[in-house]
Amino acid sequence: MPPSADYIRFDEIEDVLASVDLVALLAPLVREKPQLWKWLIVGAHDAFQGAMVSAFRDSTGTSILTKESAAQVLNWHNADVSTRGEHPKERLASFGELLNRCIAGAPHFEPLALSPDKLEDHQTVASPLPKSIRPLRPNGMEHRETWATQDHRNRS
Repeated sequence: MPPSADYIRFDEIEDVLASVDLVALLAPLVREKPQLWKWLIVGAHDAFQGAMVSAFRDSTGTSILTKESAAQVLNWHNADVSTRGEHPKERLASFGELLNRCIAGAPHFEPLALSPDKLEDHQTVASPLPKSIRPLRPNGMEHRETWATQDHRNRS
């Protein structure tokens, strides 16, 4: 079935380039409009993740999936065509897992070389937020911090 005209489609490379363009457009503006930092960070994160996916993808497309998803897809490919059923849903590996795989390298991929300080920066970005951080819902139009620690919320 041909793609629907109701959607815009991008390949991985176009998506990386669009994200880099977004970062380039926003970077000069954040000093005057600090609220744009969020979108600059989203664009940079998306560009880096997309670049890792594009570079690390192997011929089966499974090198970028979670281990469980990759196993299901490979089993499906190796199964008898007449009995294998529908293609399993694919689940992309997390940013941190992709970063670790890129740093480790693979037979189809030379290891990503990062200086120790850059490696620490990227591992910090790839780590999940602490469980003590919870989103707050703003009330009305007043400005409030969007994240606070559990301890701070308990004092209110």
